[in-house]
Amino acid sequence: MVCLTRNNLNDKLRHIYCCTLFMERYCLCLILAVFFGISGAVAQIFSLGMKQDKRPMFQAALNVPLVFNTDKNYDFTVGVDYTSKNSKQPSGLAPQLGFVRYIVDNRYKDFLVSANVQTGYLFDFNKGMDNQFRVSPHLYVEYQGFFHCRVGYDYAMPLQKGYPFVSIGIGGLMMFRHFSIM
Repeated sequence: MVCLTRNNLNDKLRHIYCCTLFMERYCLCLILAVFFGISGAVAQIFSLGMKQDKRPMFQAALNVPLVFNTDKNYDFTVGVDYTSKNSKQPSGLAPQLGFVRYIVDNRYKDFLVSANVQTGYLFDFNKGMDNQFRVSPHLYVEYQGFFHCRVGYDYAMPLQKGYPFVSIGIGGLMMFRHFSIM
């Protein structure tokens, strides 16, 4: 059993305050970068849809690709992911960084397939769960640039627990990396 003295409690509170302050500044910088653009970013990629973990949730995401080059079969993203409140599992607002590896990416096809990994700090809306780091590897399929499906796994680090998910929605726009006037 650990006995907290006044000094230990003050140190713990000071540490929590510093971590919270750092995350607030990190999130502010991330959100500003997403909405005002990052050099090299050409488009903002958005999605709206439904995510099914243990219960259905509304999901919205905005991710800015940093490379956005048709000669590269990879990309890095920075963005924000939102899932509506769900009492069964972690959900909320998550600023995130991601890596995209294109598997099927051809300007002459009407679909795109990629393997993605996104990681971020989830600000949880549930009172019974703490904020936490989350890693989400998933397979992403986009059709005609406007319809998408993601199948993957959300892993919450502090809980040491994960949840498989399926997300279907509109948006995407990753296929616009092949757009040209001529």
